[in-house]
Amino acid sequence: PTLTAGTDGILFSYQNPAGGVSQPPRTLVVCGITISAGVQVVLAGGPLNLVFGIAYGHTSLSLATTETGSFVTATTKAPRRVNVGVLNAVVTAAAGTGLGQIDVSFQSPIVVNPGEYFAITMRNVGTVTTSGALVISACPDHYLE
Repeated sequence: PTLTAGTDGILFSYQNPAGGVSQPPRTLVVCGITISAGVQVVLAGGPLNLVFGIAYGHTSLSLATTETGSFVTATTKAPRRVNVGVLNAVVTAAAGTGLGQIDVSFQSPIVVNPGEYFAITMRNVGTVTTSGALVISACPDHYLE
């Protein structure tokens, strides 16, 4: 919760393997996501407003990856972004306080090609807390094809 306000942080990142001799390349298909959070250590300096999202399709771990303007050998792709919801906590939220749950099913699945990244992001849009800790659980509904 001490993430700089207005900055996307990566909670979870996965690079879909490009494949190789012993593993054929497969496409990652994400049909939905469930995120829940709770306070582990009392929050001070809040309140806390956390915007969760998905970044996908980028070819480098960094969310600041830029897009190559042409189809050259070293083509890079910027992340595509999808907002999935907001969780909130009041100032001085006690340990054990639940922040709620985000449960999203995508009408059109998110497709991540071999070699590309899938990341769950969080942005603090409220006041930056001075101390405290959260427990965040994220579970994508996915399959490989």
